Amino acid sequence: MMEEPIAVGRLNNTGVANIHDIVGNINRSIIILQDAGHEQMAEILKEIGKAAIIDPDLKKRACQATIESLRTLAWEASLPCAQRHLGIVRAVLEYIPILLSGSPDTLNYYRVHLDDLREFFGISE
Repeated sequence: MMEEPIAVGRLNNTGVANIHDIVGNINRSIIILQDAGHEQMAEILKEIGKAAIIDPDLKKRACQATIESLRTLAWEASLPCAQRHLGIVRAVLEYIPILLSGSPDTLNYYRVHLDDLREFFGISE
């Protein structure tokens, strides 16, 4: 059996409600991206998710909202281009930095890859 891209572990140490379900949704989207040959995007989403889950500086509500936002972003990324909701993607891309403001390391990783995310979705600044 293939290991899931983002592993939460047996216990929910983050306090995020339904984290296993949310991460399961993200992982399914990541696998779809990998199967479609979008390894870089899959890796970016995986790393942001992992960082948000383990970051001790990210408060519970910010972690919950970040993981839920990432689920939306991963779902949209896994859809064919013509079916994506770019307004939603733009909103999520703008919202995530606000959520990560208390977590400099995770925010920095996100900012480094923001242009990659925009390019993948075909969104200009």
